[in-house]
Order: sequence, then structure tokens, then C-alpha cells
Amino acid sequence: MRVLNLKYSHGLAQIPDISGLQNLEEFSIQNYVTLIEIDKSIGFLCNLKILRIAKCTKIRIIPPLMLPSLEELYISDCSNLEYFSPVIDEFGDKLKIMSVRHCIKLRSIPPLKLDLLETLELLGCDTLESFPLVVDTFLAKLKTLNVKSCRNLRSIPPLKLDSVETLELSGCDTLESFPLVVDTFLAKLKTLNVKSCRNLRSIPPLKLDSLERLVLSDCHSLESFPLVVDEYLGKLKTMLVTNCLSLKSIPPLKLDSLETLELSGCDTLESFPLVVDTFLAKLKTLNVKCCRNLRSIPPLMLDSLETLVLSDCHSLESFPLVVDEYLGKLKTMLVTNCLSLKSIPPLKLDSLETLELSGCDTLENFPLVVDGFLGKLKTMVVKNCHNLRSIPPLKLDLLEKLDLSNCFICQVWGMGCWINLNS
Repeated sequence: MRVLNLKYSHGLAQIPDISGLQNLEEFSIQNYVTLIEIDKSIGFLCNLKILRIAKCTKIRIIPPLMLPSLEELYISDCSNLEYFSPVIDEFGDKLKIMSVRHCIKLRSIPPLKLDLLETLELLGCDTLESFPLVVDTFLAKLKTLNVKSCRNLRSIPPLKLDSVETLELSGCDTLESFPLVVDTFLAKLKTLNVKSCRNLRSIPPLKLDSLERLVLSDCHSLESFPLVVDEYLGKLKTMLVTNCLSLKSIPPLKLDSLETLELSGCDTLESFPLVVDTFLAKLKTLNVKCCRNLRSIPPLMLDSLETLVLSDCHSLESFPLVVDEYLGKLKTMLVTNCLSLKSIPPLKLDSLETLELSGCDTLENFPLVVDGFLGKLKTMVVKNCHNLRSIPPLKLDLLEKLDLSNCFICQVWGMGCWINLNS
């Protein structure tokens, strides 16, 4: 027999001795709600490659494991499991996937040798306080590291992660420090997600030459953005920094490939990241929202920008200076509740379809549009801009909606003539 699946028993309290099944390669125990003990013979199946233990809600201990051929280990929803017994020599030598999910009473995992491990998941282990100690700190083949909702996890030891491509830390409320990466080297990392780690204060310097997606979200104690070796994030396509309430600054970065940038809910952030060479030539979406202390945005080159949102940035005094005044691909521009914004520089907006300026109390001048051309504009909303007095002549051939609520504007040029707003 090579495969044995035991499922849905409500009467069995103990797995019997299975030491006679030495040819077994895959063994699953699932939904054994009365099972209290797993026989120790399971740990000595020398040909076993896949082991699954799921929804065995009364077991407290995983017996000692040797399992020199094991490649995949899945343990999930064992709500009373408290600890693994120490592993025996050769366990883990061939292990490629290790997934431990929703074992809410699991306190620790013994030291492991994981030279061939490619995927490691620790999810929903509420009482787990320490990350498994990896022999020699070496996870050289690891491609995916996913640690989620381990609310009591306090630290992750130094790790060597030369091959990791996806790294996610999420919902680890008591984690104070990001794992120290040996040699700061994450050269193959493509996705880095750090979310809802409310006590995380810092991320060490990292080398991130291959990074394509970066998310820092709801890390309320994070004070500094990770220092990037050589300032190089040249392959980064998406950067989302949201609700990092203590983040004060972002260092200079090289962002040649960036397509989406969002800064949102970063209350103490005072300055926009300085972009090396002012070059964001591939950026399509720029959202800056609820950064209440942000005062300025440096000059930027935004030739490919399609969506621009500046919202609830109460201290922002000036609109970013656009190199060559060119926003020729911009389709949507929303500037709302920027209470200190006084002016918007001249812009070329040939493709703009939606324009909203609202709640900008100190804005005195409508942006000067190069050539007065807004020939593709369909929606123009200018509301609650109490100091805005006039709108210059504009070409508005396709305009479908015009809203000038709560503004003291007397007239606007459109449809080839001045429209009197007093009558």
C-alpha cells in the first residue's frame, strides 16, 4: 500500500500501529474529531513523502518524527495541538513544503534542518511565540515564506534567504522586528507584503534588486521605511504604503519601472520620497490620501500617468511640479480636501476625462491648462473651493457634466462662449 487516507471518524480515539506499512508514501488523517493520540509508529515510515493531519481537534502532541523521505508536511485546524515532539536525525532533509495552519494552541516548533524547503507557511497559530529555529539559519532553496495571524510571535531569527521570491508577514501583532537577513541579500524577492504588524518598529537594510511588489500596511509603529541598498528598486511595479501612522520618511529611491504608487493614511509622513532623477516615466496610478502632515511633493516626470488622486492631505501647500508640464495621458485627476493647497502649476492635459477639485479652501487659481485644451473632458466638478474666483478659457467640446457648487465663480468659458453663472 502506497496511499492511506483516513477521514471522518467519530469513534476512533487512537491511530493503531502502522509500522508494517513501510511502503506507504502518502498518509492523511482528516476530520477525526475523537482522536486523542497518534501512534508513534507514524514517525518511522521511511518511504513516506506526504503527511497530512487536519481537523483532529483533540490531539495535543505530534509524536517524534524521523521520516527521511518526507517532502510535504501539512498540519491544519488541530485546535488542541500544543507542541511537536523533537524531531529525529534526517527529518527534514528532503522536505520541500511545510504548512502549519490554524493550530491555535501550538506554542513551539522544534529546531529543524530545512536545506531543501521551498515553501513555509505558518498561519493562524495564535499562541506560537517563536519561529522554528533553522539549523545554520540556512533556507537556501526557500521561495515562499508566509507568516500570518501568529499574534503572539515575538521574533524571527536571522535567516539566509537567497532564493526567496515571496515574503509575507501579516497579522503578527507582537512582532517588533523584521527578520535579520544574512548579508541583507534578498536578490530574488519579487513580492514583499508586511501587513497589520502593529508593533513592528523597523525593517533592516535590504538588497531588493528583483522586487516587483511592495506592500506596507497597518504597521502602526513602523517609524522608518527600509533602507534599500544602492537606493535601487528598478523593477518595482507596485508600491503601497498605507496606514503606517508613525512613518516619518521614505529615503530616496530609484523607481524606473513603477506603475502604481499609493501613500495613504500615513499621518506623520512629512515628505514624499525623493525619486532619483525625478523619473517615474512608467507610473500610471498615483494615489496620495490622508497624509495629513505631508507638505510637499518634489518635481516628477509623469509621462505615462493615467490616474492622479490627492485627497485629505491637509498640510500640502503645493501641487507637484511636473517636468515639461506634461500629463498628456492623464484621464482622471481628483484633488480633494487639500486644505492648504494654494496653487496648481500649468499642465498639459490632452487626455483628461474627469477633473474634480473639491474642498480646497485656499486654492486661488484654477490650473492653467496648456493651450486651454481639455477636448476630451467629460466631467468637471469644482466644489467648496471658496477662494477660487475664476476659471480661464478652456476648450470643452465633450463636456457632459459641470458642477460648480459652493464656489464664488462668476463665469466660465466653455462651448465657445462665456457662461454667466450669476443668472
